[in-house]
Amino acid sequence: MPIEEHEGLSIFVQDFGDGERTVLGIHGTLGHSGNFKRLAAELDGKARVIAFDLPGHGQSQDWDGGVDFCLLSLQVANSILGVEPMDLVGHSYGALVALSLAMHRPDVVRSLTLVEPILYSALEGSELWEKHQARIAPMMAAVDAGDQDTAVNTFMRHWGGTGYWENLPEERRLAVYKNMRFIKACDNFCHTDVLLQEGGLESLAMPVIVVYGTETLAEMPVICENIAARMPDVGVATVDGAEHNVLMTHPAQVAGLLEVNFSRS
Repeated sequence: MPIEEHEGLSIFVQDFGDGERTVLGIHGTLGHSGNFKRLAAELDGKARVIAFDLPGHGQSQDWDGGVDFCLLSLQVANSILGVEPMDLVGHSYGALVALSLAMHRPDVVRSLTLVEPILYSALEGSELWEKHQARIAPMMAAVDAGDQDTAVNTFMRHWGGTGYWENLPEERRLAVYKNMRFIKACDNFCHTDVLLQEGGLESLAMPVIVVYGTETLAEMPVICENIAARMPDVGVATVDGAEHNVLMTHPAQVAGLLEVNFSRS
């Protein structure tokens, strides 16, 4: 499993399986490239999956705070994307990175799959906007105060899903505590209007699928439908019984949706 140099950082990159297509997977906040392992197993023989650890995550070099984390995430992902056409898959925060990449590099994105994209700015104007703000306020206050226990418990209660925290190995739990700072670092991007500026979503000509679980947070269907409403070639799909971590818990269903996108590009 090689360490590669991207944007002056040592980035851990994993390469899973083989196939006619090449998929670039971008994980969410507090996740790691291994989140794509089960999905890649479902796609083996049909697609090669490349996934990497975001800066400060997994085995990649730590983030020193000197460069905006979201900008750095995008720069690293863009470097790995390269010049050959790929299918992009992003989960949670990683879906926002994938969406931004698709807007900036449409020439090398064959298809785009957004799994539970946490673009909260898409909630503005809906009745869920204030509920969302009330939901995240205690967690952000805890991060600011250095109250890691409250921050972690709040995050996992809302985004972790049933049994996720309990089943995490001890080393992964320690990594979550260490990396709660990234919740704050990603917050502006999740609430940004940049990805919703007029003409941006409308410009995406590649096939897009937006995916969410039927048991996810109430905000997610609204976000996904509002994003999809502005794209020219898009489908919205649900995965029965899945929560926010549908990428890891229901890899066969997500793989099936990816293959639908493959068939359209």
